[in-house]
Amino acid sequence: MGAVKNWVHALLPITVWLPRYDPRWLYGDIITGITVAIVNIPQALSYASLAGLPPQYGLYCAFIGTTVYPFLGTSKDITLGPIAVVSLSVAEVLSNIHQSYPGVWTSPQISVTLGFLCGIVIFSLGALRLGWLVEFIPAPAVGGFVTGSAIQIVASQLPPLLGIKSHGDSSFEIFWNTLRNIRKARLDAVLGISGLASLYLIHKICRILTKRFPQHAQTFFFISVIRNAFVAVALTFISWVIITTAKGEEPIAVLGEVPRGFKIHLIPPFDAKLMGVAFGQLPVPCVVLLLCHIAIGKSFGRQNNYKINPDQELIAVGMTNLLGVFFASYPTTASFSATALKDRCHVPTPLSGLFTSVLIVISLYALTGAFYYVPTAGLAAVIISSALGLVDGSEGINYWNISRIEAVIWVSSVIATVFAGVQYGISVAILASLALLLVRIAKPQGEFLGTTTLKLVDEQGNESTREVFVPLDLGDEGVLNIKTVVEPPAPWIVIYRLGESFTYPNASSVNSSIMEYFKENAKRSPETLEDGKKERLWNETEDLDAKSENEREKRRRPVRAVIFDFASVSVVDSTGAQILRDTKGEVERWTGYTVDFHFANIHRADVYNVLVAGGFGAPPAPLPPTFFPPEAQFPRETVPVRVNYQMRKPGVEGLRSRGGTYLGFPRGGQGEGYVQEHVISETTPFFHVDLVAAVRAAEKLGLKAEAQEGGGSGVNGPSEGSQDDVLIDLHN
Repeated sequence: MGAVKNWVHALLPITVWLPRYDPRWLYGDIITGITVAIVNIPQALSYASLAGLPPQYGLYCAFIGTTVYPFLGTSKDITLGPIAVVSLSVAEVLSNIHQSYPGVWTSPQISVTLGFLCGIVIFSLGALRLGWLVEFIPAPAVGGFVTGSAIQIVASQLPPLLGIKSHGDSSFEIFWNTLRNIRKARLDAVLGISGLASLYLIHKICRILTKRFPQHAQTFFFISVIRNAFVAVALTFISWVIITTAKGEEPIAVLGEVPRGFKIHLIPPFDAKLMGVAFGQLPVPCVVLLLCHIAIGKSFGRQNNYKINPDQELIAVGMTNLLGVFFASYPTTASFSATALKDRCHVPTPLSGLFTSVLIVISLYALTGAFYYVPTAGLAAVIISSALGLVDGSEGINYWNISRIEAVIWVSSVIATVFAGVQYGISVAILASLALLLVRIAKPQGEFLGTTTLKLVDEQGNESTREVFVPLDLGDEGVLNIKTVVEPPAPWIVIYRLGESFTYPNASSVNSSIMEYFKENAKRSPETLEDGKKERLWNETEDLDAKSENEREKRRRPVRAVIFDFASVSVVDSTGAQILRDTKGEVERWTGYTVDFHFANIHRADVYNVLVAGGFGAPPAPLPPTFFPPEAQFPRETVPVRVNYQMRKPGVEGLRSRGGTYLGFPRGGQGEGYVQEHVISETTPFFHVDLVAAVRAAEKLGLKAEAQEGGGSGVNGPSEGSQDDVLIDLHN
């Protein structure tokens, strides 16, 4: 029963918070629900017209969104309903299908089918816990698409605002044709322009009064947000006066007859062919639904200190659109304006949505007669006013200051949406985002490291110093002082820090960086240098001039070890392991002697296992036992490890750890103690806990190799002193 209860709580979040509902919250929910309904009703009528549907379909959409979401949603602020961007994408889908199949299906039939298919896709994504896919589309792409869509919405509403007919395939064409036909403007223009001006003035005056009288800020806010309803009612009254006093043809365009009540389908009117055709149009509406909803939910969740469950939110949106097919609803998602209104009203719980839905039902049964006189120019003014709030040029400037590449994505999305349409706009946004992601993965910001000394003087004048690892090439784009003195940690050590996981897209780039560094800085043995000249491949570009090569060789230094800093690496795939092996082989062919590969800051077991399987972590073959004692060959650091012990023999006084350290325990009895063991398995001495340990080990192993070769390889290094001297150095 516990599992079933948890499943019900996860699927229906209302079962978690409703039993703990505080009656004191009811007043806030009712007031918020009524306020949202006042804003939602005129917007729903407007957005349905934007989608190319009869106005009542906007109310159907608003009803199903506010009714279903309180049961399934995880946000108290989100309000589902028709929005401008989704309505615009639906209008584009309707246009595409009507052009391909003229007269076969009605617009309402297509839009309801589209909503049902969107519901299936989004519900499936939520049920399969794939909400994280939305994170692949960054904010610049979404922002550019929304801004471009807003501009297109404004352009599409200019003809009804002025009472003229103007068509075009893009926002630019519609705007240009509207200017050409401006002389044909009708009486609608008076209502539309006056309504738009009133909406702007009310908003501006409320902002000024809020600054002047901050103690009444909440009152001015409510006046501002419900200005759409004020203007719609005023224009409807003026329209009624004009039409009832006019003789003959109606002088202005109005909504006309709006059916009373709901258009309920107990059996949805599906058409198999239509579903197949609509399925090909799904990507854009689905992506818009997902992006708008998750972005709005996360934004208001952060503002109000709670987190939404993205997967459950997708289930809520998907189920809303699935059930919407029974109420003739077209695709619905989170409404930014209604959600912001709830937030400013400090809504206590999601229950307020049910009070909004009750008022929408009342409007469908009691106000349809008044809807007849709503002027289309007034609805266009409401849409333009709402869309202008989405146009934010400062957003592009902000992206330019942060990242020029992301600013280009924002601009590209805006241009594609404005001039090519919603479908191309969202396609450009997604493709540009994926391209940027792939470029960043394929070109990781790896860097070669050196050391510098930090000096600190405290209040008493005491000095302390420590060495830190910083990039060898500070460049102009770093945050450190570019005049900082940075030295290699040791003459024969190279440290390379990877900026990303080491996988197939970027493995070759890392290999190229390391080999370029070696060919520029690593000394070659005389034998290898001579063999390289004889066996030079036809496509090698190194200078064959012996004098030039000798000059470069003088500037180079011997390299015995390469240390990889894997602090930023969470994944290494088979290609990465193979490229590492290839890199080691290329490095050793260049130098003519063995170069050890050390790895620091490995934090994941799967990375460790891949490297071990690739042949890394230990020398390629065991060293001669007479070279050094085993405990001196690879000096390793140890850590205290808690162990439980039980002394079965009274004479036993201690316990030897796996690392070989002997620690004493009390004679007899049992208890808990500590032993010293290696931080990382002793079978992989070339894996280190941090860069300091890696450098220390590489330095000592480099000294041993130099001592063993005795300078015979021609590589500069310590050539004097006995093996005993080196052994003493290893233990110091």
